Amino acid sequence: MARAMGTTKKKSMTTTSQAETDAKEEFLCYCCGEKKKKTLFYTSTDPFNGVGITPFCKLCIEKIARNYNERSGIYGEVTKTSLCEALERIDSPYLESVWESSYNEVHNPDLKKPKTNIWSAYIKNIRMPHHNGLRWRDGDIFHNNSQSPSSKSSVNTEANSETLDSLEQNRKDVIRLIGYDPFEKEAPEDQPLLYAQLIGYIDGDGNNDDMTRILDCIEIVRGYLQLQKINDMSARAFATLAKTGQSGEIKNYMDTKKKLADVISQLAEQSCISQKHNKNTKKGENTWTGKIKMLKDLNLREAENNGFDIGTCRGMQQVLEISDSSIMKQLALDESEWSDMVAEQRQKIVDLQSQRDIYKEINRILLRENIDLRDVLAENDLLDASNLQNLKQLFSAFAEIEKDDADDTDLIEDESGEVDADE
Repeated sequence: MARAMGTTKKKSMTTTSQAETDAKEEFLCYCCGEKKKKTLFYTSTDPFNGVGITPFCKLCIEKIARNYNERSGIYGEVTKTSLCEALERIDSPYLESVWESSYNEVHNPDLKKPKTNIWSAYIKNIRMPHHNGLRWRDGDIFHNNSQSPSSKSSVNTEANSETLDSLEQNRKDVIRLIGYDPFEKEAPEDQPLLYAQLIGYIDGDGNNDDMTRILDCIEIVRGYLQLQKINDMSARAFATLAKTGQSGEIKNYMDTKKKLADVISQLAEQSCISQKHNKNTKKGENTWTGKIKMLKDLNLREAENNGFDIGTCRGMQQVLEISDSSIMKQLALDESEWSDMVAEQRQKIVDLQSQRDIYKEINRILLRENIDLRDVLAENDLLDASNLQNLKQLFSAFAEIEKDDADDTDLIEDESGEVDADE
């Protein structure tokens, strides 16, 4: 009995001395180059790691995962790319299920004590007992034949550039219209949607004196952003419902979504923003479509599409000729194809000439009636000359055609005359 107690006491003393040794022992961080205590490093899952800790300290890994800005000293948002960069350095796996649960721990509005960032939630969850022994190579990106988030991000570089350009333009427009930046402190990944939606609510003519309405629009835009995030979380919850069986979580999402939708609807109704309650019937009148609609409502003839001027435009004719010439050079037709094409063209010419004769007679009758009607209106002082088409200008296109035909005729006569003289 005494011997057993002595053995236990000896083991306890050994354990205590080992803990004291670990507390005093310092290791070098490969990132910052500083010597730190062993407790400031994550435990390594590599069986060939004799030290038992990762080569990077906890603080440096957190900076990588949270996109720390050395110049400003501010942590950014945790993305899948930054998370994978941190996990690879500490030889821990990336698991999509752990990412989703960590995301919910941060963004779920029903949690009493949510996590401050996704990294703290993820590193806690990945260190659970049922994940012991898993290494970086055991992650989903290796076993699901999926690409790493970092490789996916490189594919979308051009799209991200366009998004940034659009974001900057929308931000400038918002500041110009309302006088300040309402989303300056919002998360960078949320700003493109916020600015784009707000532009659709405020008037483009600068008539934004009603600040109550502007503030309501800002809150509505923020509400729609929250709705989108809740939809994303509920979609992930539905996808993992078979594994987790947490239907209560989905119910909470639906309840929160309904409350947000009711608030947005009330704000839109109070500020007369929605189409149903909008008292301003002139919404969109400053757009190009609105201006065209206004001109058509006034029954202005100048607002109608003038297809005749477009068809007789010299520039359009030159473009058509160049296009036809290019097509003919590319075709390289043989004799049989030429004969078939000529026969088809001949038939089309006959049909078009027949139609031309019909429309020519119709045009003659309408022109005669038009001139008679003008004379009657002029005699009764009912003719508005400013709203009439100049007939000489209208028929000038036919005059040019006749002139070209006359020039060709003169040329033929001159050539024939020279021949006669020689004879």
